[in-house]
Amino acid sequence: MLEPTVPPVHVAIVHHSGYGHTRVLAEAVQRGAASVAGVHADLIAVGSGEVPWHLLDHADAIVFGSPTYMAGPSAAFKAFLDSTSSRWAQQAWRDKLAAGFTNSASMNGDKLATLQTMALAAMQHGMVWVGLGLLPGNNSSKGSAADLNRLGSFLGAMAQSNADEPPELAPPPSDRLTAEHLGRRVALAASRWRQLAPAAGEPAVRDVLEQYLDALHHGDTTRLARVFHPRAVYASASAAAAGLDTATPGAAMVHLDIARYLDIVGRRQAPARRGLTRDDRIESITFAGPVTASARVHSRFGGRCYLDVLTLVHSEGRWQIVAKVFDVTAVEEPCRT
Repeated sequence: MLEPTVPPVHVAIVHHSGYGHTRVLAEAVQRGAASVAGVHADLIAVGSGEVPWHLLDHADAIVFGSPTYMAGPSAAFKAFLDSTSSRWAQQAWRDKLAAGFTNSASMNGDKLATLQTMALAAMQHGMVWVGLGLLPGNNSSKGSAADLNRLGSFLGAMAQSNADEPPELAPPPSDRLTAEHLGRRVALAASRWRQLAPAAGEPAVRDVLEQYLDALHHGDTTRLARVFHPRAVYASASAAAAGLDTATPGAAMVHLDIARYLDIVGRRQAPARRGLTRDDRIESITFAGPVTASARVHSRFGGRCYLDVLTLVHSEGRWQIVAKVFDVTAVEEPCRT
C-alpha cells in the first residue's frame, strides 16, 4: 500500500538587496529553513520584474528581508510592501507566520525601525510574527564578535556589513549563522503551525456549516451566496434526486452551478415558512490540509432525508463551500445516519 504523501512546508524569503549583502543573509535564512526535514524554502528577490505571488500566497511562512537605508527599509522593499495591499484587503495572508532580517553598514544604523516596519506590515495582514529567539551575544568580557546575535536583536535578525567590503566578505560569519538560526526557527515553527492549523480552523468551518443549514431552513439566498464559492457545484446521482425541483427531466444526475441552484432555492417555499422545525446536524469535519476541509451534514425536510458531503476551501480570507454532493432518500424515522 502506498503511504499518503505529505506536502512540504513552504517558507518564502522575500527580500531586496542593494549591493548583495542582504542577499547573502537571505541565502543564509534559506539554508537554515531548508535544513529542517519536510521544508522547502524559496528565495524571492523584489525590486525588478514580476513578483511570483503564487509562491507567497501558498507559503506557510514568509520571511521579509531588506537593507536599512535612511532609518527604514529600502524604497524597493517598501514598494513591495505597498503592493501587498490587495492581499491585505482580502486578508489572504491571515495566520501565516512571518519574520524579518535586515543589514546596514553601521552597528546600529536604526535597523530596529526596519524590523518594526516589517512586523507592523505583518500585523496588518493578520500574520503571526516569529522573533529571533536568541539571547544577545558579544555583551560581556567573555563575548566576541563571533557570537550569534552579536548585535543583540530580539525582533528579527540584524547584520552589519562594512561599507568598504563586498558581499563575499560581509556580513561576517556570525551574522550569517544568526540568519541561518532565524530560518531554522521559522521552519520549525511553521511545521508545528501546520499541524495545529486544522484544529485552529475547525470553529470557522463549523460556523460556515451552521450558516449554511440555517440559510437553507429559511431559504435565505443572500446568506447561501456568502457561504458558497461563486464557482461551486451542486450534484447528486441518488435515484430520489430525480424528484427534486433541482433535477433536469431525463438526466441521470442532478448537476447545477451555484447560480442556478440559488435561483431555485429562492423560488421555493422555505421549511421555516412551512412551519417546520430545523432538523439537522453536523456529523463530521475533516481537514486535508490547512486550506481544504470536508464535512458530512444531515438534514430532514420536505419528506426526505439528506446527507450532504461538502467540500470547503479557505480562499479570499474565509472558508467557502466549493462542492455540495448529496444523497437523498424518502423519509424514515429517524433518517439513516
